[in-house]
Amino acid sequence: MQDIATAAGLSRQGLYHHFSNKEELFNALAEATNAWTLDAAQAARDKARAEGLPFVNVMAVTLHARLGAMQFRLGASPEALEFVDQSMRRCMPILERYADLFHKMLTQLIEDEIAAGRLTLADDVTPVELAEALSAAGRGVGARLPAPKPDAVLQIFTRNTEWILRGATAAGR
Repeated sequence: MQDIATAAGLSRQGLYHHFSNKEELFNALAEATNAWTLDAAQAARDKARAEGLPFVNVMAVTLHARLGAMQFRLGASPEALEFVDQSMRRCMPILERYADLFHKMLTQLIEDEIAAGRLTLADDVTPVELAEALSAAGRGVGARLPAPKPDAVLQIFTRNTEWILRGATAAGR
């Protein structure tokens, strides 16, 4: 807690004035960070739509704003693994709630594109399933080793979205 107080420019007592314990601090940090990245994703989606970008690019900037920004801010920290571990242990309900909100946002984006006639899904694929595939691929970008350079991440999100949308069929299937 002392390191956090110092980084925040507070005394340890000042930090405890705002947060009574580490769990309360982690929850507040998880809530604020997830709210920020969800808002950033909505803003990126809305801007890309307003600019008339193709669906692939709208999806890529949405994924990048929600997942890429967090992955690379976190990845720059020497305490990244500890932070992820502690977040999973202490903040799972918050993480799950925001993951669900993001999944609903992606599903709605897909449904909007279908309704506008700009996207057609295969008969055996639903908007919910496509949203899950795109989100899972996006989360996987941050787990890649070696980690991609931050300036390449949007291109990776775009490429992954294109590949998922293009699909593939294995011989004999």
